[in-house]
Amino acid sequence: MANEKSMMFRNIPPKNEPIVDPFATGTDQNPIVVKPEKPYEKPSDVVTWESHERVFSHQKPVWFVSLFAITGAIVLSLALLQQWSFALALVGFAVVMFIMNVVEPGNQMYRITTTGIKIAEKRFGYEDLKWFWFGESENHDVLYVATYLNFPHVLELPLLHTPEENTQLKEQIETELLKYLPYHEEGQRNWMNTFDKIISWVSPWLPKSIVEWYAQKTSNR
Repeated sequence: MANEKSMMFRNIPPKNEPIVDPFATGTDQNPIVVKPEKPYEKPSDVVTWESHERVFSHQKPVWFVSLFAITGAIVLSLALLQQWSFALALVGFAVVMFIMNVVEPGNQMYRITTTGIKIAEKRFGYEDLKWFWFGESENHDVLYVATYLNFPHVLELPLLHTPEENTQLKEQIETELLKYLPYHEEGQRNWMNTFDKIISWVSPWLPKSIVEWYAQKTSNR
């Protein structure tokens, strides 16, 4: 009987000594060491260029007269229906459109890096990007990049100012982005193109005298 009791308590450690499981992980005796699949590296720029903050072109006087005519007609209709909030929103939209097509944007830096795309100080990682393609807006070459984000859904990066300059730049951008993103042609995604189509449809119906009067007023500034 005494031998049986001694066998039962033989493997019990003293009260002050902690019990250690020899197969446990994540302890001082067997720490877990997780090694990354790839070593971390500092992001570096591979392609950089400087261009406008947004696509910009000098509109003709008929474009502005068409903008005023469309806005005035719709605002008048909304006023008759007493839809004042929509009318004010439309006026605000027209003012923004006017400013965007009168005030020339400044320049900013665009960077293709080893971890994503950087526009000025805002960074978009490759994990947030779907694919890319090249297009044209307002006779200006643009790099479009679709994203998984709710906003912006598509990034628009204006390239340099002449096609000759953009030939080599496009090759560099395409070579680097294809390492991380597929090339997928989506077509034009600039909402300004749709608005310009509406303007071009309305402009032939405008009185030439009003267009000439506005052109003369703006040319004297």
